[in-house]
Amino acid sequence: DALVARNGWTLATLPNGAIVGTSSTRRAAQLLAHRPDLTVRSIRGNVPTRVRKVLDGEYDATLLAVAGLERLGLMEHVTALLPLALMLPAPGQGALAVQCRADDMQTLQLLAAIDDRAVRAAVTAERTFLHALGGGCSAPVAAYANFDDSATLRLQTLVAATGGQSEIRVVKFSIAPTPITQTPDLLSIATTLGQEAADEAMAQGATNFLAGLAHAIAPPTTDAAPQNAAKPLAGKRIVVTRAETQADGFAGALADLGATTLRIPTICIEPLADLTPLDQALQRLDQYSWLILTSVNGVTIVAERLAALAIPAAVQQGVRIAAIGQSTAAALAAHGLTPTFVPERYVAEAIIDGLG
Repeated sequence: DALVARNGWTLATLPNGAIVGTSSTRRAAQLLAHRPDLTVRSIRGNVPTRVRKVLDGEYDATLLAVAGLERLGLMEHVTALLPLALMLPAPGQGALAVQCRADDMQTLQLLAAIDDRAVRAAVTAERTFLHALGGGCSAPVAAYANFDDSATLRLQTLVAATGGQSEIRVVKFSIAPTPITQTPDLLSIATTLGQEAADEAMAQGATNFLAGLAHAIAPPTTDAAPQNAAKPLAGKRIVVTRAETQADGFAGALADLGATTLRIPTICIEPLADLTPLDQALQRLDQYSWLILTSVNGVTIVAERLAALAIPAAVQQGVRIAAIGQSTAAALAAHGLTPTFVPERYVAEAIIDGLG
């Protein structure tokens, strides 16, 4: 885990009473065990949103997984990397998995080519520990397994009281035959290790910690939760695939309707490698009856080239323009161009029908 804090603060230099945002009981318990003077508050949103809330001053700091920060290119905001002795991760944290149907043998055979047996064994040990305790993703349970150079699988675990007042740590070792990638019973070794760690933790009283969890912590809420419940998209999770620079408006509109949005750009808008065909067409603009624009991006590049080529406004205004929708029409208006036609349905077929 990593600390993202204002003013370059580390865990040691955070001022007394500083507000640290986390909705993880695991992180909160370990944080308060080391800095009981800090104030922990729930924080919501995806990783970029949480980072922004810190940078905007809503929180003094937040705790996030290094794996996610690295994948999103946000490591520049990290002010401290937290060692395992201070902050053990959640079981399975940082591991990437592919899920398919259990009886789909063809897909399973294909996926076997990318299966990392060492990672699978480590995650199996961690998740076995969690499962054996009966804990879920909201429990203050941590586990981290890894192989060292001697093929020893080391499992470090923790079960904490929610306020960080006390904790139970169990460390177990299991030496796997080498090479580990060719050990047929590697997962059995990992499963046994996780179960043994859980048995030892329960013998030390871990069950009491988990039994009191429901009474110790109320589920985190936000002022927006009751309001969102009545909205048409409440409870829906929607992936927004627009280009990163153009996702805000659409994602914001969905959020206003109660949806939880996840931004995963599947396209990237890049400049044309060769502008010659476009420039030649624009220089013959007065020979065309219609100029049809089907996106805001199209408007942007056409407007840029019209200006670069110094094509007179009279020529631009002499051609009729069709825009595929209101957003494209608004982009045209921003460049001083007024569309002659905007279809009622914002699809290419509607433009063809309208012009026919």
